[in-house]
Amino acid sequence: VYLVSVTRGENSYVLWSGLQRGSQIGSARERLFVQSGRVLHADEAEVGPFTNGPTVRTVLDGWLSTVPYVDWPAGTRADDVIERWRQEGDPLGYVVGVVRKFRPDVVVAMDGHCGVSGHPEHRAVGKLLTQAVPLASDRAAYPDRGEPWKVHGLLFNARVLPEVVACEYCQCEGDSLPEPMEELPTLEPSSYYGTTYWGVGCRVMRTYETVMLERGWTRDDIDEQCSLEEGVVQAEARAGRSRPDFADVVRVRPIQ
Repeated sequence: VYLVSVTRGENSYVLWSGLQRGSQIGSARERLFVQSGRVLHADEAEVGPFTNGPTVRTVLDGWLSTVPYVDWPAGTRADDVIERWRQEGDPLGYVVGVVRKFRPDVVVAMDGHCGVSGHPEHRAVGKLLTQAVPLASDRAAYPDRGEPWKVHGLLFNARVLPEVVACEYCQCEGDSLPEPMEELPTLEPSSYYGTTYWGVGCRVMRTYETVMLERGWTRDDIDEQCSLEEGVVQAEARAGRSRPDFADVVRVRPIQ
């Protein structure tokens, strides 16, 4: 398992421990990303060279913590984000290089349509990945980015947040992916993780929450919380109740 984030999350809407947006928050969120990777038993977690948000890192570093959060303007498209990232390097070449470096059989990502949250950076990464995967197997493309590698499948998270659905997918762009949606049950036990997939997701979310919201939870606290919540969720499932988090919704794209 390898985790990759194209940015370090420098433009976080949440600030903690007196940190400022820019390199300070970026370094803290990078450490948090690596910490979450340990929860997922990731072999490696890599953070890319591009800046989160519409403002370049050098400008963010000069802002005080009292400066209001500045997000991408409404209507920002994936191509707008990619164009901004080109000020800092070649985002498509970076993703090609990452695929060749880690050599995965399957890549799991957000799609370029809604990107789960509707955030333009999530859509941008989905679009870059779709372009990068065929290039990664082409020896003539980006010869300086490692030996060619063929990915055998893309698995896109097809979930869309309720607020994006409520605005009639106003934060999405283009057409929905053609692949049918499939459900992956989250309450099935995983011998790899020693818990259910729901339990793994809970531990990752609590890891972020305890840092970004300064909860002060220990690893044991998080394990106890998630075990108790998992018991409640499993009881609801046995009682025949339905919840959105009983399954993850994905679209699977085989690569020929």
